[in-house]
Amino acid sequence: MRRLPVLPVLAVAAAWSVVGVVLSGLTRTGYTLILGNTEGPALTGVVGAQISLAVLATMLWPAATGSAASKFVARAQGAGDEPLAAGVAAHLGRRTLATGAVTAVLAGVAAVVVLGERPATALAVLPLVLGYSAYLLTRGVLLGQGRVARSTRAELVALVVSLGGLALVLVRGATPLVLLPLAGGYVAYAALGWPRRSAGGAVEPGLRREMDAFVAWGVLGNVASAGLLQLCLVVAGATRPDAEVGLLTAAVALATPASLVARSLVQVLFPTMARSVGAGDHDAVRRQTDVVTRGIVTVFVPAFAVLVLAARPLLRLVGTDFGGGTTALRILLVAVLLTTLPVAAVAAMTSGVAAGIRRSALMSATGLAVGVVGLSVLTGPFGIEGIAVAYLLGALVTVALPWAWTWRAQGQRWTGLTVRTGLGLAAIVAALAVQAALPAGTWWGTALPAAVLVAGWAAASARDVRALLGGRLQ
Repeated sequence: MRRLPVLPVLAVAAAWSVVGVVLSGLTRTGYTLILGNTEGPALTGVVGAQISLAVLATMLWPAATGSAASKFVARAQGAGDEPLAAGVAAHLGRRTLATGAVTAVLAGVAAVVVLGERPATALAVLPLVLGYSAYLLTRGVLLGQGRVARSTRAELVALVVSLGGLALVLVRGATPLVLLPLAGGYVAYAALGWPRRSAGGAVEPGLRREMDAFVAWGVLGNVASAGLLQLCLVVAGATRPDAEVGLLTAAVALATPASLVARSLVQVLFPTMARSVGAGDHDAVRRQTDVVTRGIVTVFVPAFAVLVLAARPLLRLVGTDFGGGTTALRILLVAVLLTTLPVAAVAAMTSGVAAGIRRSALMSATGLAVGVVGLSVLTGPFGIEGIAVAYLLGALVTVALPWAWTWRAQGQRWTGLTVRTGLGLAAIVAALAVQAALPAGTWWGTALPAAVLVAGWAAASARDVRALLGGRLQ
């Protein structure tokens, strides 16, 4: 059995991945910030609902092919079969183009039927779906190949093309074309790394069936997990006034980037785990899961707590008319924190045997069902705050199931970690109550409860901090 390194490999790749994911997040967040400060909540809401619809459309197949590329390309490389790795990438690339075209048409129809857009306006969703599909596949291939630095450079190109193009569209007053720069940025990324057919890279029928099964279950998993947040925005776009949708769009744009560092770790961790599985080093997968999970809990609970307490000033970054989204932003920040905690557990579950992706998908589907019920009950009477609570309820289920399964299946020593995480969430609620009792509008009304919470968390997490810094969790 070949033994692969754990943290040394992750350290350099994760650094590049952090930069790449931050650039990717800046593209989407920058879109909202620019629109919010120049056009106000109404257009921001319309565009946010269209983007969420496009993202949902890619989850119907193309997004899962990107995950498949990350896994199966890395697995082939871990087994030392470079021609097969190239053949897998080319095969999945062809599948992405075919399915992307179908889902793009479906998204255009949904923009008219669900969001009530005019057909001419809805056409702008089609290139966005195609571009984003190509982007996701290319990123999966590059990460599966371990070419994280190249992916990061492509993210920078996509950022410049997208935000530069948006500025030009707004200066020219061509608001019907406002989605095209974002689509162009994704196409630019794909052009820099699209997989090409390689000699000797034939993919056997058995492997094709395995990949198809992985993608099929991945579709359910993507829609059921990441799709719930996008569905919330689409539901808002279909049922709430545009200005109210703009407040929710701003809240989502500010809540999700906080999880980018953890997501970037998973982009590297998933193919690394797949290589470990290919090399037969299952103990490395267990160690990776534990190290990354403890690191995320230790760092992200206090980081999100500070963001929750600073929700109101954060919304001023989007524009002066977005203060009404404060409560929704706070709820979404807690929900996004929850969805960040089990990312290593999910990566471990899905990078191994085929049953892992099915198990993960069914767990996420349970959370989706809870979220959909919440949307149907809470949206009408409570507006965007009800939508945010529905997402939180779905997130609780989506997080608890993979956390508990990995804890038991891998034999992790997570009792203390789980208790500390629960106490951290309770501390956030207590800090909000303290903040509400202090004078509003003062900097220390936010800084004081934040400082107390962070200090208390540092004391409670001292053991894990020392272990992580000293590398003793390997």
